[in-house]
Amino acid sequence: VLFKPKDSYRERWGGNPTQGTPAGSNPMSGVILSFYLPEGISNVKFEFIDANGENFMSFDRGGFQKGAHRVSTDLRYSSFRPVQGMIMWAAGARPIPAPPGEYTVRMTAGDTTVEQKFRLVRDPRSVSTDEDLIEQWRFAREISAKTDEANNAVSKIRDLKTKLDASIKSAKDKNLNTVIISQLEKNANDLKTKLSAIEEEIYQVRLQSGQDPLNYPIKLNNKIAALLGVVLTGDFRPTEQAYEVFDMLSKQLNMQLLLLEEALHNELTSFNARLKELGIDEVKSSINLNAED
Repeated sequence: VLFKPKDSYRERWGGNPTQGTPAGSNPMSGVILSFYLPEGISNVKFEFIDANGENFMSFDRGGFQKGAHRVSTDLRYSSFRPVQGMIMWAAGARPIPAPPGEYTVRMTAGDTTVEQKFRLVRDPRSVSTDEDLIEQWRFAREISAKTDEANNAVSKIRDLKTKLDASIKSAKDKNLNTVIISQLEKNANDLKTKLSAIEEEIYQVRLQSGQDPLNYPIKLNNKIAALLGVVLTGDFRPTEQAYEVFDMLSKQLNMQLLLLEEALHNELTSFNARLKELGIDEVKSSINLNAED
């Protein structure tokens, strides 16, 4: 049995006092889920679905005995996906708080799945409206998606450059004519140079440690990602300056993405056609520039 949750405040209460401290305990924060199990079970899964039908969050808890139980959680949407080895300055991925509204929690225990609806409400002490917090959430997700777009472009470029090198190695392994290999190498290097120029506009490739941004200025992906922290500071509607900065950075990123698409459509297509003539696998990347993929 999953009992219907009470309206949950979009707020975290303070921690509970240590043993011996003459103070009262704070209530559980977030959405409080009360449920009953007729027998012990090793794992219970909770999923959260918003009013648009998006299953945006889930977690598992284990080791429950027979009887009544209670767990709590904050509602969070995921942020942009960090890229391994990429150094960011004051722009780490951070969860995006869910806005006020109606949600569904789905509990799966063994072969049984049950659902309940509940509402997430803003802190009544807040000077912001529900609409302010919904817009903060919407804009934060837009920033996060744009950061993913930038990071995906960097990952795609790096993947392609590695595969371009591999294609030259394949040509050499086939013992092709040195003139043919020389021309392939030139074409591959020219394309890599163009790809690297785009990469360096999106990400500061010289960063090797967390303090390097003091010497080498951050680039587009870092600037966009840093805006997420600004927008999520406090429970307020984003400022006009935040929209202006995002629009400016997005246009700059879109220009680089356009250059990347042109390079893939022109130089890479031509290079792959030549590889196909020589019986060598074409250079392809599985990384999609679309932030949703």
